[in-house]
Amino acid sequence: KDAPRARLDSRWAMLRRAARPAVGALGRSFTTESSRAYRELLKAQRELFGEDYRARVAARLETRTQFMQNAGASESDVPGMVQDARDAAVFLRHNVAQTVRNDETGNFGVRCASSWPLPW
Repeated sequence: KDAPRARLDSRWAMLRRAARPAVGALGRSFTTESSRAYRELLKAQRELFGEDYRARVAARLETRTQFMQNAGASESDVPGMVQDARDAAVFLRHNVAQTVRNDETGNFGVRCASSWPLPW
């Protein structure tokens, strides 16, 4: 009975660690626009992956890694990178689907977001 609770607590601990803001270079070199784009990308990931903690952690860590690698980018490169992050958030919201396994049938189904333009 306590084992599932401990696993759940450790999963949320991973999410909290991944969500921590970077220290040092991140705070110094990020502009307001890049911070907004970073938050927008994290929000799109949260909306897409929902309760899938592994996907959320992986996406969040990759996002943080990419932003940290580019923390020292020149001022002329930042607007393009910010636009890339915003484009990635739009892509996640409109072009990526999260599948969910149906335990009864063993099949996978698509969880549609309300923002998707459906063809029917």
